[in-house]
Amino acid sequence: MDKICSIGHRGIAAEAPENTLASFARAIELSPDMIECDVRHTKDDNLIIMHV
Repeated sequence: MDKICSIGHRGIAAEAPENTLASFARAIELSPDMIECDVRHTKDDNLIIMHV
């Protein structure tokens, strides 16, 4: 492995509530290699972001 990746875990939880648009927007401003979130599929056929 030649490179260490930076990952915005649930956005930038240290600066905004995790898994929110504000947190993801701040993560994008910081240009990580990836942004991670937890997507769930509900029984009524919707996708939501929620950490379990």
